Amino acid sequence: MKKSFVLLICCFCLVNSGLSQDLTILHTNDMHSRLLGYAPTADYTPMQINDDKTRGGFSRIAGCFDQVKQETGKDPLILDGGDFLMGTLFHTKEIEEGFQLRLMKKMGYDAVCIGNHEFDMGIESLASIIRSGKSKGTIPPLLLANIQFNADEPEDDGLQKLYQEEVISPHTIIMQNGVKIGLFGIIGEEAGTVAPYVKPAAFTNRYNAALDMVRYLKNEAEVDLVICLSHSGVSKDKKGNWVGEDVDLVKQINGIDLIISGHTHTQLFEPITVNQTTIVQSGSEGAFVGRIDGSLNNGQFVIKKASLIPITDDIKGDAEIQQDIEGYQKLIEQTVFKNLNLEPGKALVETDFDLRFNEETYRIESNLGPLVADALHWHINQTIDNDLTLAVAGLIRDEIRVGATGHQLVNDLFRIV
Repeated sequence: MKKSFVLLICCFCLVNSGLSQDLTILHTNDMHSRLLGYAPTADYTPMQINDDKTRGGFSRIAGCFDQVKQETGKDPLILDGGDFLMGTLFHTKEIEEGFQLRLMKKMGYDAVCIGNHEFDMGIESLASIIRSGKSKGTIPPLLLANIQFNADEPEDDGLQKLYQEEVISPHTIIMQNGVKIGLFGIIGEEAGTVAPYVKPAAFTNRYNAALDMVRYLKNEAEVDLVICLSHSGVSKDKKGNWVGEDVDLVKQINGIDLIISGHTHTQLFEPITVNQTTIVQSGSEGAFVGRIDGSLNNGQFVIKKASLIPITDDIKGDAEIQQDIEGYQKLIEQTVFKNLNLEPGKALVETDFDLRFNEETYRIESNLGPLVADALHWHINQTIDNDLTLAVAGLIRDEIRVGATGHQLVNDLFRIV
């Protein structure tokens, strides 16, 4: 009788332990190949702490992932909301190497959404990048649900084949700490308009795609938690209310528990909740990593805390990840710069003041915009007479910071346009 009573207690504890399952989610978006910290890059010392003011860097981000894992004693679910490529010298060899996806897998990413900038070099090149990454190692699951291929044109056949091989998928299912999680990825309408090189494929209606994904994941796959990696975004209106495509999506589609948002480079220090769906976004360029601590209680995902972790010099980088990055950097130096008489590790120019660029007040507060226009004007006039040169504000992607020495490497200037 005593043994039966003990057995009954054990069974009761096991059943009830399944009612609450803790889950930690880490998320990034719009990384734009910022493998090194910035700015300026010359100041970045990822293997030392408390000696520079740079932000980001993949080895520090990996160090952040390791810290969270040690703190919780469990593997976090690590996700990215798209635009992981394009923006630094590191993307110049991606077609042949597929290095960044392999690196992200090594860092622990469980799923990655495809964003609009992944198509910047063309849909065939994106297929080559993914194929190269897969042939040289392992890569995370890539997600995108709202794309349609053109049966009459061959240029998108390479990417379509990657879908057929399930290297890219509309959705994926992951078991994490006893929780069955369904994930899917979408690109928003505005993001789609700035991805012209997706052709001859096309992006389809994101509402229809999301509805299909939720129905499948909830009803057929019977997942505990539905997460959408949405490269769509949020912003504030003039009244200070949160609006945008991700807000619109969850007003129309029920059943999404969490949206990992991207595209708008928004730093959400507090999550947005709309119709029982939580929306988070971590800014851009790896300056922050988003963290969500929650639990699944009787089928309901409850968020206990959501925050942004600053990726600063108080986080020591992961030595193995940094070593891989330095090896890739050396490859770029030996190939991309072979005939340009440039040394990426040496200062190209220096400055004793910041050159800033404010996207909201381009002309009024920007001293970098006029400099870019003047530089283009000077360069063009070396070959043809030119009276007026316009610099497109939306293509200026970074600023120039003095840092500790004022030294600017090739990588710092490459990021500007």
